[in-house]
Amino acid sequence: MADDTNNEELILTQYFQDQFHVPTPGWWEEANLAFQTLQKLLDPSLAGPEEDLDSQDQGGIPSARRARIGALPKLVCFATESHAIQCTTRNETLECVVFGTISASLFIDVFWEAIQKAQVEYPDANIVVSSVQPGAHPVFVVRINSFTFEVQYGCCEPFVRRIHNKLPQSIPLAALQYCDEWSSKQAIRILWLTDFAQKFSIDNTLHHVYHYIRAWATVQGLYASSNIGSLTSIAIIALLRHALSSGSEQHHVKPNASDTTDQNWENSIIASLSSGFGSESSPENLDFKTTIRKFFTYYGKVPDIDLTPYHMECGTGLFNDDEDEHLTEDQITQWINTYDLYHLQNVDRSTLELLYLKFQLMHSIIESAPTESYPHFSYWKNLLASIQQQDVPAKLVGEDIIQIDFVYSGTSSLECGRWLDMLGDRLVALRSSLTNLTSSSSSSSSPSILHLWPQPLVDQEADDSSPFYEGCFLLGLTNIDSLDLNPTLEKWLSSLQKDKSTPPNQKGYLSYTMHTSSFETAHLHLRPSTRTFHHPPITPPNTSLSTFSPTPTPSATPTPTPTQKSPPLRTAKDILHRLLHDPSYSIENHLIGYRDRHAGVMFKNASDWKLDTMDEEWIPEHKILYFIQTLPDQNKNKNKKRFIWHREQKLDLLFGSGGSISRWGIHGEKFNIEVPGFT
Repeated sequence: MADDTNNEELILTQYFQDQFHVPTPGWWEEANLAFQTLQKLLDPSLAGPEEDLDSQDQGGIPSARRARIGALPKLVCFATESHAIQCTTRNETLECVVFGTISASLFIDVFWEAIQKAQVEYPDANIVVSSVQPGAHPVFVVRINSFTFEVQYGCCEPFVRRIHNKLPQSIPLAALQYCDEWSSKQAIRILWLTDFAQKFSIDNTLHHVYHYIRAWATVQGLYASSNIGSLTSIAIIALLRHALSSGSEQHHVKPNASDTTDQNWENSIIASLSSGFGSESSPENLDFKTTIRKFFTYYGKVPDIDLTPYHMECGTGLFNDDEDEHLTEDQITQWINTYDLYHLQNVDRSTLELLYLKFQLMHSIIESAPTESYPHFSYWKNLLASIQQQDVPAKLVGEDIIQIDFVYSGTSSLECGRWLDMLGDRLVALRSSLTNLTSSSSSSSSPSILHLWPQPLVDQEADDSSPFYEGCFLLGLTNIDSLDLNPTLEKWLSSLQKDKSTPPNQKGYLSYTMHTSSFETAHLHLRPSTRTFHHPPITPPNTSLSTFSPTPTPSATPTPTPTQKSPPLRTAKDILHRLLHDPSYSIENHLIGYRDRHAGVMFKNASDWKLDTMDEEWIPEHKILYFIQTLPDQNKNKNKKRFIWHREQKLDLLFGSGGSISRWGIHGEKFNIEVPGFT
């Protein structure tokens, strides 16, 4: 029996590694070595170990050595968020926080110089910087070997001088009184993460539970490592800790408004660090299945509602309009207080209702299963796999769905990645705008719910290695009372065109479609895109600091750009799709030329070509020879015609594919084949 359990656990672990980028223990060993390298290059006292600056020598006067060390910048680096409990996945950055005694602008210079020095001293570490965001709390994204660290800095000298080593446990609680708001939030987070990991470090239970919840949130369209997701890694960890630190009933967090500032700090620390495990939930009783059940019961327990017909449904039509199935004002207050306690991102009611609905559903599925199935890892793996295999539109919460299509046909991975990053940020803003609009206009007693699927979606058969990137984002809406959202969406699309990250129309464009019934989304067979974008290394600025021992800095060698292969010629269907959906084109001004089996080459309006094989206007795609644009000719009393897509000559003036730009010019100025005469 024990062997069967071990085998099932291995199968679940392998499933996590294959489907959700969960690292192996060997990966973490190498990641920890890379993190130690990062800590070394952040330590300016490279000449030797730092002495205790609070002590004095026998003469009562600090030694010259200690005075010199005390004058150096002091920087201490800690792992935070999922990195702190070693639950980060292979496709995520390893989050770090640096506290220091120097200003933010000086830190940028000091860190750059340290990186340049380390590139010489540790050439095998392959240290590169892929981005730097200046500001009050600058952020570096640094790659050491194959590991990506996101390093955020904050200056708080009185606090840092009281930290005597790089272990999180070395942060004295008394030193928090010297912190500013940002530093205190970061320090408290590091402390409770460390406390949680120590209390719950039994076998691999913590890691299995976290990765299961993360995987569940991923396949439900809730999880993302940025604010586009309804759940982030730190939110999952905080909610898990909060559930395990509480009894069977909801744990109430009631801040005392009459407390002084110091008392507030003390209450926050006590609430964050001293809520240990009760006798009923001691660590030794919290195995994998018990912990999973406890988590989903804590956040998803609902009144006695018959959910049997919906046990394996994950989207539209889950509940009727019953107020008891939504969050009460008291529950909303408790959720918000929990988020505030752990300093999580702000959440609106729509997001909380979405999480509550998904937690209810998972809780009902678990409780409907035979009790004897709980101890088996195979049950939990099969449950997760069954949800993963469902179509994305079926798991999207909303009677109405906004489909935002995007197409990128350029050759720059960097340009495409920046565009999608910008698009993700703008989608968060769009969701917020629509939430405010639907909330203020709704006459229903049921709150509106907006579910933004956080990952870009592509067709099930899409090739993620193709240079062309065509996909969509989906946004589900519930209880919107037939609002006309088109003006808001048109305004949003228009604003994107002005963003500097938006590629030219020839390379990328956006469009949207409103679906008001499940029949309209039945044709969507989508999956999350697996495409990744790696930012190239950036070169350091010229620095001339004497903080470190002067070491000649090698001049940056430009990275040779690999020869770009021309992408294949876009298909006729792609051209039609562009003409139909890109507002910068009018399909009424375009013709197609096609080969008829009996009559030879024929022409017709592009808008008349249908792709449905049952339509009488259907023409097989392989018979389309070219697309022709008709333009008014001011010198003659007739329209001027020109080819914009020619299959045989590999001309493509819409996407520039097939080597069209290098062969015929960006506007086809080298293409001298005239359109044949026809009536």
